[in-house]
Amino acid sequence: MNTEAVSVDFFDCDVAVTEIILACKVAAGTGIKVHNKRPSHGFALNIAGRKTYIFNDGKKLSVEENDIIFLPQGSSYVVDDEISGDCYAINFKICPNAVFSPFVLHIKKSAEITECFKEAEKSFSSKQYGYSYKCRSYLYSVFHIAVTEKNLKYVSNDTKKMLSPAVNYIHSSYTKGDTRLEKAAELCKMSPSYFRKVFFYAYGQSPIKYINSLKLARAKELLAQNECSLENVSELSGFNNIYYFFRFFKKNLGVTPTEYRKKAMQGENNP
Repeated sequence: MNTEAVSVDFFDCDVAVTEIILACKVAAGTGIKVHNKRPSHGFALNIAGRKTYIFNDGKKLSVEENDIIFLPQGSSYVVDDEISGDCYAINFKICPNAVFSPFVLHIKKSAEITECFKEAEKSFSSKQYGYSYKCRSYLYSVFHIAVTEKNLKYVSNDTKKMLSPAVNYIHSSYTKGDTRLEKAAELCKMSPSYFRKVFFYAYGQSPIKYINSLKLARAKELLAQNECSLENVSELSGFNNIYYFFRFFKKNLGVTPTEYRKKAMQGENNP
């Protein structure tokens, strides 16, 4: 009879953190290299460098900048610092416990999750009254960010193809200044909130920023041609208000449309 425990997905379990064992920053070149049957679960955020975790069952997981790795209680492994770098770690115990497998996630919201690890380390080091509750709250925030990234990770490799109806719509409508995100989401058969998440995952920016970047690129092109009045440039770029166009242009490029056109005529603007 096979009595070997079957591992489950950590985020498929509704767990409660019962104890924070440690929250710390591990400087490059320090830390334990060989771990034998970890006494607790742990999340580690790799700030810089590259590490490979070699587990006793032969599994290898590599982490680079802004990756987090989950290290289950009971796991045994060796850490190989291929490129030395700092990391943060939070070790903890949960209830109910189960057998989990280690995994790695690349975190796009790196500033947000780094802040969680930093604050957990600060609270744990202070040992001030209630520090354990604060540490747990930061760890739950790590859980939330990680599970969101995990869900987005499993969006198929055809994500951009899936978004193509919305992207085509954006490109055909942005110059008219009437692009509606609700319609873009509808074309992809998604809710507006899910559409924004998937779009950000695929293009690295929100739909609004994507649209604004198209408008700005079109405005720069028209200004460099020196064939349209500033009012026409504003309108043909999708800006319905010339005053907003001037403010937006100056905020993003540091010069007014008039100054940009002058420099373009003198060949001073970068491509």
